[in-house]
Amino acid sequence: MGYHNKWKFLFLSIGPISLSNSTGRLTIEKNVFGNYLGGFAGVAPPITSRPKRKSFLLFYAGGPLTSLLFFVIGLVFWLNYDTLYLFFFMIFNLILFVTSALPYKEADGGNIVDLIKDPTVTERYTLALQVTGEMLTSKRPKEWDETLIHLCEAFTEDYFEDFPNLYMFLFYYYYDYGNLSKAITFIETYLKNSPNDGDKLTTGLFYSVFLSHKFIFDRHYVESVDIDRSFLQHVSKVDSVNYYRVKAIQAYLRNDIENTELALEKSEKSLTFLKALSIYRVEKQLTQSVRNEMKLS
Repeated sequence: MGYHNKWKFLFLSIGPISLSNSTGRLTIEKNVFGNYLGGFAGVAPPITSRPKRKSFLLFYAGGPLTSLLFFVIGLVFWLNYDTLYLFFFMIFNLILFVTSALPYKEADGGNIVDLIKDPTVTERYTLALQVTGEMLTSKRPKEWDETLIHLCEAFTEDYFEDFPNLYMFLFYYYYDYGNLSKAITFIETYLKNSPNDGDKLTTGLFYSVFLSHKFIFDRHYVESVDIDRSFLQHVSKVDSVNYYRVKAIQAYLRNDIENTELALEKSEKSLTFLKALSIYRVEKQLTQSVRNEMKLS
C-alpha cells in the first residue's frame, strides 16, 4: 500500500530478518525492532508531500488485509491437503488479522478509526512517518531536514502522548549538535507527561537516556533513586542497547565492576546492529560518555 501511495520504502521486517533501505541500497540485516511475530513494514511520504486521508486509510488497511489474504490462501490449501503446518499457518494469520484490525490504539484498526473520526490527524500521521523515515537513514542527526525539526517543535506541545518519536527525533538532533541541555529537555518533558501504558520500547529508550544523562551530569540524583523500580522495570530486554546500559550503571553504583564491564560490553555489542541508522553515532557517544564517567578502560 505504501508503494501504491508512491512513498519511500524504508524496511520490511519478517521474524528476525529485515530488508532495509537506510543506506540507499537494499540490505539484509537483523531485525532490531523486536517484532518477531508476523511482519512490520516501514515506509514514509516524501518530506515535501502532504498525503490525503485516503492514502493513510489504504496504508493502514494493508496490514490486516494481507493477513486476511494469507488466511484465505492457507484455508484453501488446508482444505485440499489437510496438513498440520497449513492449519497453523491459517490460524496464525487469522489471529494476526483480528489483532491488527481491532480498533485499539496500537493497532492498524485504531489508526483507521482515528482517521475516520478526525480527518485532521492526517497531518500528524504524515509528520510521524516522515520523522521515522528520516531517523532510519544513514545521515547524522544534525544533518536531518530542518523543516521537520521546526514542525516537530511546533507539534510536541500538544501531541507527546500519541507521537513520542517526535521527542526522540528532537533529542537526537540537538544531542548530535552538542546542545545537551536542550536535548535532554525533550526526554524530561515526555517522561513527565507520558502515559504509563505507552509503547515499552520507546518509553524504555527515554528512561535509559535520561538515567545515562543524569549519571554523567548529576550523580547525586542517580545515587538517590532505586534504579530497579524507577528505571529498569521500564526498559525492555529486547532493547539490549538501553537495557544493558541501565544495568551497567546499576552495577557500578553497587561497586560491582565485573558486572559493570560485562553489561557495558553487551550494550556496545548491541550497538553494532544500529550501524546503518543515523541514531547510531549518538547512542555510541552516549554509551562512551557513560564508560568515561565510570573511568573504565
